[in-house]
Amino acid sequence: MQQNATSIVSPARFCDTLRVYRNGVLIDQIDDRVTTAGFYWIIERIKGQGNPATHMAVGSGSTAAALADTALVNELGRVALTTPGGVPSGDTITFEAEFPAGVGTGTINEIGLFDAASGGTLISRNVKGPYAKDVGDVLTFTLSIKVQ
Repeated sequence: MQQNATSIVSPARFCDTLRVYRNGVLIDQIDDRVTTAGFYWIIERIKGQGNPATHMAVGSGSTAAALADTALVNELGRVALTTPGGVPSGDTITFEAEFPAGVGTGTINEIGLFDAASGGTLISRNVKGPYAKDVGDVLTFTLSIKVQ
């Protein structure tokens, strides 16, 4: 019996959770949004192509997150991920970045995951907060992307 190719393909759905820690204490947990470019990035990575996620950035922009986003509105700082490429576990991959004292200081409203130290593909963007980051604060963001 021959099956139509579309009858055996099920659409994937991504559930993203962003956790925010200030000086080691969980202060927020929110849903995140994979961008359109992020969906294409995931497909390329599944095919073994493209660059791995390497950086996370924070910004002060408060424009609502949209699928078409390609950059943060007003980037305050960008740091390398704790583990470049993320940490896979079953159907989830987790990315973590720590913004040490003096980096990304200010009022943070947006967080983005990127595949480059500057520019690059905006894989996901979240607008939440505001999170006040004083010069002595350490903020850690943990983003988990789950395929369902």
